[in-house]
Order: sequence, then structure tokens, then C-alpha cells
Amino acid sequence: MAEELVRATDEEKATLIATLGAIPTFDLSPGASTRIVQAQNMTLSFAHLEPGVRGVPHSHEHEQVILGLDGWHDMLVDGKTYRINPGDVIVIPGGVPHAGISSDSECNTVEIFAPARKDLEERLARARAGGTDGPLYAAGGAPAGAATDYPRATEEERAAMVTRVVDVPPVELRPGSVTRIVPGRNMTLSFLHLSPGVTAKPHSHPHEQVVVLLKGEMELAVDGKLFRVNAGEVGVVPGDIPHSGVTLNQECDVLDVFSPARKDFEEKLADVKAQQR
Repeated sequence: MAEELVRATDEEKATLIATLGAIPTFDLSPGASTRIVQAQNMTLSFAHLEPGVRGVPHSHEHEQVILGLDGWHDMLVDGKTYRINPGDVIVIPGGVPHAGISSDSECNTVEIFAPARKDLEERLARARAGGTDGPLYAAGGAPAGAATDYPRATEEERAAMVTRVVDVPPVELRPGSVTRIVPGRNMTLSFLHLSPGVTAKPHSHPHEQVVVLLKGEMELAVDGKLFRVNAGEVGVVPGDIPHSGVTLNQECDVLDVFSPARKDFEEKLADVKAQQR
């Protein structure tokens, strides 16, 4: 694939690929900071929670999906608490009150909003310009109490809200390319595992796609330009733009997020579940 394409310049890569460590942080609430990657249809927030953080309960119109990366914390959602461990995903519908409550250790999460949050985009722009804002939710009310102050969700309630990614049946997209799909209303998450040397042929779809490389390195071709993507980098592929990818000499773990939701992926997952019955 590399011989047929033009290698993107550093300036071109900067317009499509974000390196998380280079993105300025800002505070969501005292003890909770984030780095923002903005796309047209969605916003990704790579959040860090210090020990003992009690977020301010709030709501917004955006659907919010939270993936636990490391450490654990509780999410207070509509008056009940849900434990979020690494590899857990919780889907919070728009308009539902919620807040994060961290444990006695720090934790990191990826929070995805669809539609996109323009208020976070504006804060990122001010942070890039060297400006400072107060914590986003500090003025929204009193912080939540301890997790023990609220009823714990039942097993049935937790099963309806929280997905353990490793428990999702794997779907083979092509040889060497296996994904676990977590659907939302406004977005679809695809946890993709790629073997070395796997190629995805050029294709396009109407959905915007955000590519989060969690492990490994790969080449991503977008609209005739070739981009090297490393772990800790995020690429944004607009809808209807031809793109393809190839892994190199190591396995890759990728989080692909699509918005609007990909009904074809949901159908693939439903077919696999039906075969397992």
C-alpha cells in the first residue's frame, strides 16, 4: 500500500492525526482534567481523575459513552451508582443526570459525546491560546457525595447500562481482523484487534470515523495520503472519504468510533449472537 500513495507531510498529518500527549489539558471539575479531540459529529474526552474526586451532577443533550482505561471509579447515573472497571463501557443517554466519583486511586477514561460538544471545543481553543478557565462543572451545583451515599444499581440495572468489552462476542470483519461491537444511539464503538500484516482495502461510508490506536503502529491511508499512526494517536476520518489501513510487523488494538451509529455493525453483532444461541 505504501508504494501507491503519497506520504503525508508533517503539516498534513497535524490536520488529521492528534498526539494525545501534545494536547493541552483543562479542568472538568476539581481533580478531574481532560484532553479533547474534536470531530464534526462527536467529541472525545481523555479524562484523568485524581483519587477522591466527586463530580458535580449535571446533564446535557449529548449521548455520552465512557470507557474505563485503568483504575476504577463509580458513575452516579440518575440517582444510582455503577462501578466502572477497566474495559467496561457505560452508555448514558442525553438528558440523564450523572457524575463521576473516583476511588482512592487515580483512574483514566475515554468519554465520547455525540453530537459534538461545542463548549468543550471552545475551551480547548482557549487552552491552546494559553487561556485558563475555571473547572467546567464547578458552578453547576454541589459535588456528589460518596458512592456509598447512593443506592447501588442492581445486577439487572447494571447489565442494561454497562458492557464488559471482553464479554462481547467477537465479530470477524476479515481474516486477521476481529472486533467487539458496543452500540449506542448516536454512535457505534468497535474494539478492533488486528494481526500483523492485515490490510483493509480502500472503502468509504457516510459515517465519520475516529480511530484511536491503543496498541501497536499502523499505516492509515486517507484520500490518497499515507499517515503513520502510533499508539497514543487519534485520527479523524470524515464521512464519505476513501480510506484504508495496514498493520506492520506487530499486532494492533484499535478503538474505532463511528457517528452516526453503524446499523450494519449492529446487524453483524446480532447475527453472531443468534448463531451462539
